[in-house]
Amino acid sequence: MAKDITIEEALLEIWPHIFGDLVLLKSQSEDWLSVLEMPLRKSIDSQELEELLSKFFSDVNEGHAELVQFLKPNKTKRITQLASEVEPEPIRWIVKDVLKDNAIHLLAGDPDAGKSFVSLEIASQISKGGELFGYPVEQGKVLIFGAEDSVNDTVVPRLLSQGANLKNIRIFSEDESLTFPDNINKVAVECAFERPSVIIFDTINSFLGEKTDTKSDKDLRRALLPLKKLADYYNCAFIFITHLNKSDNKKATYRINGSIAYVGLSRLVWFFAEDPDTEEKIFSVVKNNVGKKPSYKFELDLTQTALGGQPKLNFLGETDELAHEIGVEIKTEPISVVDECAETMRDYIISNGGRIESLELENFILESFSLSCFKRAKTKLKGEIRSKKEGRVWFTELVEPLETDEDNRRNLA
Repeated sequence: MAKDITIEEALLEIWPHIFGDLVLLKSQSEDWLSVLEMPLRKSIDSQELEELLSKFFSDVNEGHAELVQFLKPNKTKRITQLASEVEPEPIRWIVKDVLKDNAIHLLAGDPDAGKSFVSLEIASQISKGGELFGYPVEQGKVLIFGAEDSVNDTVVPRLLSQGANLKNIRIFSEDESLTFPDNINKVAVECAFERPSVIIFDTINSFLGEKTDTKSDKDLRRALLPLKKLADYYNCAFIFITHLNKSDNKKATYRINGSIAYVGLSRLVWFFAEDPDTEEKIFSVVKNNVGKKPSYKFELDLTQTALGGQPKLNFLGETDELAHEIGVEIKTEPISVVDECAETMRDYIISNGGRIESLELENFILESFSLSCFKRAKTKLKGEIRSKKEGRVWFTELVEPLETDEDNRRNLA
């Protein structure tokens, strides 16, 4: 670390997610620009730095301590903290069991199922402080990053059909470019200026850089984890829209296009489908590790079209039907949490070729299940999976390895 590192450089090194707030601060007063350009080492105990930290931290002393530690030549940074120092917080729902503050949500469905319609219904009701899934919602701002539908003849007319307050909605300009992970700071700036309640990406794959492999867990996490930091910092909900793959897997979350990392990063996963018999839209929560998994019905009312001829999406209430069972002859029966955890473990190992590092498997499972549930699921899978150590690394693998195409060719020979 250079001795003359500036305050701004140090702040972004430690807390990159505050980039947008720094841009906002500098736009408000040139005085802050001069403060940010001050050398950190010479200004560590200055009043200017204390005033700056108060803009970002409720506890200025905590932020100051981080900067002091950052300046130490042989600093040893701990990556753990005492549980006793963590202040417990209640879950903050925008809509109970459906839409959560400071979280990533994944909305999946086939093309033309109505995913964009329901996402714009969410945007519209938030923008005006209306009613969503039968619950009143507070008015807030919404950012919409779309890559598939025209803003002029589709997005805005649909918002108008739902009675949106357009002054509380900002839409991604079609003349701009945005890819992750390279352009995270562009989203951070919008968050800083607008303080949105909800941010929508339709579809999320459209905003991933060319070097990001959507089938790679590591690539997706590297590209999208910074957005989770923004969700936490700005207390907003991110909604990623995506399509389904061609799999006939009975587990809903494994029918989502791309890597299972999409599901792992999302706190709630939604399915949206159209009943071909009634043309009603079914919305189901298929992953929610902090609440229930309700389902709802919607319909498109073609008699109430707005500018551009866009129909109105009407809420029809709760239903026992499940979106991921539309068109499926064999319905899925409810299973225990431990059984679901075991099934998720088995499917995840299979999706990685029948063998995976044990730590990676554990980290993935603990994103959706408790540690005790994980341990009980491992016991339940005894005889199907086993652990094996190679060097210093433990692996978990199927007892009966998956047959590969090469194996099949040898058997035929």
